Amino acid sequence: SCAFDHFKSVICEKLHARRTAAAQKLAMAIEAKLIELGFEKAKFRIALTPSQPEHFGSDAAEYQFAPNLGEETHSLRKIASSGEIARVMLAIRTVLSTVDYVPILVFDEIDANIGGRVAGAVASELHEIGQHHQVFSITHLPLIAAAGESHFVVAKHTDSERTYTEIQPVEGEARIDEIVRMLGDSINSASARTHAKTLLANAASNTVKMPKTSSKAKKSAERKSSQPGLLFLALVTGCNYNDDNSPLILAHKALLEQDYDMAKQQASIYLRINPESIDALAIRAISMLNENDYTSWK
Repeated sequence: SCAFDHFKSVICEKLHARRTAAAQKLAMAIEAKLIELGFEKAKFRIALTPSQPEHFGSDAAEYQFAPNLGEETHSLRKIASSGEIARVMLAIRTVLSTVDYVPILVFDEIDANIGGRVAGAVASELHEIGQHHQVFSITHLPLIAAAGESHFVVAKHTDSERTYTEIQPVEGEARIDEIVRMLGDSINSASARTHAKTLLANAASNTVKMPKTSSKAKKSAERKSSQPGLLFLALVTGCNYNDDNSPLILAHKALLEQDYDMAKQQASIYLRINPESIDALAIRAISMLNENDYTSWK
């Protein structure tokens, strides 16, 4: 029991050290993305605090956010408005898009208090994240609506007794009409229809156009890791993310996908190379626990 407690303590310490390093890099990548999404003075941090040791270590992670210059970061869930949370989650999902296994994402009020270049940036990011997920965005901005591969109009109707809500897909000329309506013009306006067609054409070619990004946003974006997805693996399970073909990386990925046989197999391969690897031993032990194989785990 004492030996196991020591083993568990060593694992937790190693996980904490690697999570701390990974959290800093991941937060930097998310903060750079937030600048592109209109939060030019925002700060984003990932706070790790001690917690009761569990299968995945003894850290509790919390997203912290400060939207304005001169403010200290606080818990995202406590201080951010619904629109701010939507854009922050878009930034997080974009950075983690290659390893985030949530199949469907819904963004409501993501267009709150934005327009112009920021709306174009949000539209581009929604399109990008849509390459890995099914994305639903409820919006009143024509630039964002035009970026979707499909467009649905939600409307309310009333009769003498009650109110009804209906949703209808729009395509072709009907979609152009709707984009024109969202632009606030008459569907007979030639200039508005030309604008609507341009928005749809740009989105179809994945070239949503907007003014040039500020130099500060560019510099912050350049600081992002070239492998943000692997940073997420490191944050969750403490992995070294320098080699994505390593059996240890493959074991971590299998563990996140709940493929415990593959996780154990890759961890065992890595242990042949590094028989004292705490990470590989932890993955194998976690996989055994999730399979209720307590005999092998002990």
